[in-house]
Amino acid sequence: LRYQFLESVAAKYSNDAKTAKIATAHHANDNLETVIMNMLRGSSTGGLAGIPISRGNIIRPLLACTRSEIEGYAESNGIGYVTDSTNHCDDYLRNRVRHLIIPMLQRENPDIVHTMVKTTDSVREDTKYLNRKANEVVNNATIDDGQYNIRCFSVERPIKSRAIYQILMKFGIEASFSHIESVLECIESKKQVYRVSLPNGIVAVKNGNILRICNTNNDRECLREFQINSIGKTVSDDGRFLVKAHVIDAVTNIPKDPNKIVVKADSINWPLVIRGRHDGDKIKTAAGTSPVGRYLRSKGVDEFSRSSYPLICDDNGIVGIPGFTIDMSRKVDIGDKAIVLEVFWDR
Repeated sequence: LRYQFLESVAAKYSNDAKTAKIATAHHANDNLETVIMNMLRGSSTGGLAGIPISRGNIIRPLLACTRSEIEGYAESNGIGYVTDSTNHCDDYLRNRVRHLIIPMLQRENPDIVHTMVKTTDSVREDTKYLNRKANEVVNNATIDDGQYNIRCFSVERPIKSRAIYQILMKFGIEASFSHIESVLECIESKKQVYRVSLPNGIVAVKNGNILRICNTNNDRECLREFQINSIGKTVSDDGRFLVKAHVIDAVTNIPKDPNKIVVKADSINWPLVIRGRHDGDKIKTAAGTSPVGRYLRSKGVDEFSRSSYPLICDDNGIVGIPGFTIDMSRKVDIGDKAIVLEVFWDR
């Protein structure tokens, strides 16, 4: 509420509210209290850096000064000030730290406040560097329909954890230590597919050496349905898919390439559609009929990707699943006229 008020004042009285600086009176004692509070709660090294010197248009010019130095200056120069009455109450953690913990530390080190200024300066510089390296990881991630796809980090763990934190912040999650650790566990697992649930419907899914962080509420939108109207080339509106279709008048051998969907020509009805999985979708395989979700899971496709994995369909159902199989009701025999469909897409 304080910052909201100060922002409104800046907007009202400044010629340019975006560049106006708001100077707060945070001092070195506040910084020491904040570091101790963060330690008590459990914090990353970012929390041990204490109060930032600046944040956006907020600046803290007194952060290296102690409370006693500021009070001494005010007294010497006849400057009055107001003390918040709640400062004397121990109902709040900050006040208990101020009244009970810091006096004990000062008995061990009378200059503990200045010592912490030096310590937090050092930690702040280290944190700034690590955050910059983590930002490079985030910027190099592939962003597709609101999901981040990252090749499983080959960087050091401190950079990984900060990259995860930055990405989760973009999804509106104030990531805790446990959230970050669970995603790190996902990355470092030896399992081919590993999934972690996070707040707000966000999931982290490792599939092979790719980590995907995405919102499950949007999974149906990750594949935009489009039509294949005829033989030839078809490119989806978003440019993600290229489909090549051609005719074989009489099949002499059946390609073994799973990326080529070869089906009996008179078994399909044009137009074909490429879409994601719908509830109730089933495919007939050599082993019998199976729900598409179960079939894809058996092939190692992670839970999130199963909902948006491309299926080739017509008005009678599924024609084939690119990369895996055709529906056996469309099976072609030697001598049959066939349609060959090749699907290329940015995964």
